[in-house]
Amino acid sequence: MITEEEKRQIRNAVIRGFDMHSLQHYQNLFDNARPRKNGAATEAEEDHFLRRRAIDIDSFMHVLSQRVKSKPITKHRSELVRMVVLSLANGSFTPQDLDDRGNGKDQSGGSGYTDRQKQRLRRETYGDVFFEYGRKPDDGRVKRITSVFSGDEPPAVDRVRVHFNAIQEASWRQFDQGTRMRLGLNSFLRMAFPQFLDDAARFRDECREVFEGLGRSDERIDFLREELVEGAHLSTSLYSNVASILDLVWFRTRTKGEREGLLRTAREARYDREYARRARDTLIRDYGRDDAFHILTACGGAFVQYGRPSAALFLFEECAGIAGGDMERGGAWQNAAAAHRMEQNFKLALGAAREALACFEATGDAYRVCNALKLVGESQWRLGFKDAAMRTFEQVEKRGAGIEEGKRWRVQAILGMTFGRLGDMPRRKRHLVEALKMIPEEETENICRTNAMIDYEHPIYNDATLPHVLREQIDESMGDLYGIMRGGWTPADRSRPGGDSASMRGAKPGGDS
Repeated sequence: MITEEEKRQIRNAVIRGFDMHSLQHYQNLFDNARPRKNGAATEAEEDHFLRRRAIDIDSFMHVLSQRVKSKPITKHRSELVRMVVLSLANGSFTPQDLDDRGNGKDQSGGSGYTDRQKQRLRRETYGDVFFEYGRKPDDGRVKRITSVFSGDEPPAVDRVRVHFNAIQEASWRQFDQGTRMRLGLNSFLRMAFPQFLDDAARFRDECREVFEGLGRSDERIDFLREELVEGAHLSTSLYSNVASILDLVWFRTRTKGEREGLLRTAREARYDREYARRARDTLIRDYGRDDAFHILTACGGAFVQYGRPSAALFLFEECAGIAGGDMERGGAWQNAAAAHRMEQNFKLALGAAREALACFEATGDAYRVCNALKLVGESQWRLGFKDAAMRTFEQVEKRGAGIEEGKRWRVQAILGMTFGRLGDMPRRKRHLVEALKMIPEEETENICRTNAMIDYEHPIYNDATLPHVLREQIDESMGDLYGIMRGGWTPADRSRPGGDSASMRGAKPGGDS
């Protein structure tokens, strides 16, 4: 009987299985000053490619769209997936397994490779993924190693892990905030692209074919089949590892000019209403409505952070359509209103804010009503109806006085930020000073942030040049979005989708919920 501890170990093997590949990549990603010796040009080029792919979502999507068109890589992929699944199913993978003897029926998966070709794939193309037995296992240089999923590792990988653990303790907190934020945003944002979701679905189908070809079954295999075929969560982690390896192999096959082009920022990836609809349908099918709603919300927020509010709007509108109640629907419309505001389409922002207000009024949540009313007032002001806007702001202040004490200061803060965007600096300062008086003493971070904003005597917009403390504005225009992205849940949670939980650790895109 397979124990829960064994299941945990298998899950960890999937998430962190490609140690030699992924840890070396992370070492390069977080250690820009690492000295280079032999093969420096090629190594630097590949490091740059992996870095660009990780932090630039447009480059990520471009590489994915080109790689899936490559017939040789597609053929490699089937064999690589087969080897990976066999390695998991058997607990290890040795060169002797390449002919599939002792595993029941043939598992070639239609790849058409001979045993000699499979050996070459392992040794030459994917040598940095699958290792072989050392010819002299006792000479102190090479341990007895079977694959990325084995319990033993070559000494070089141990050194990388030591370095990686040190990075987790130090550099993860000190590393460039922009890159950390992008890694977190991209772990969600890829889920909004149908190309990514379709490729991940094909990966699950390939896993299914391998399991069907095993010709045997036990508790370990049944568990893996459930995790990698029937469920989408762990499968996305394994797919991400395999896809990164395939992308790097594809990069190595490009001409020098093509590689140089791939090292530059890619053209902005297309995103339209049809993409959002397809992503919605796929996510509901694979993860269920609840997860789909949260994923689409987080993806919309990532687009906002990248300054693409029009793309975010497509996702927020889909969220409003699949919302499970007035609270979720109100949050979706509130997010849409803020995105319209970014596009300076204040007429549509006013309409979306009123939709949000109606939803929050139905829930009886006075605090959220204040947020929606504030958006209504700001849109009215921008449209030239300043008297109406001031009456709306007075309603916000009046209603805010009646909510629980712990949240009352936030109403004053969001009013202050609103007047800052509108250029009314005296009112901005008055509301922020009132907020500072109300903040509980134990909330030292909010006290510091609010105090810094009081001293900053200029209108505050979404400007990346602002001091760090001011980038995280106390502005709740984005509804539930920032609560989700700042720690409400991470991709590795049991009930949430794809990727490694570390991808969101420490990422604070902005705002406060």
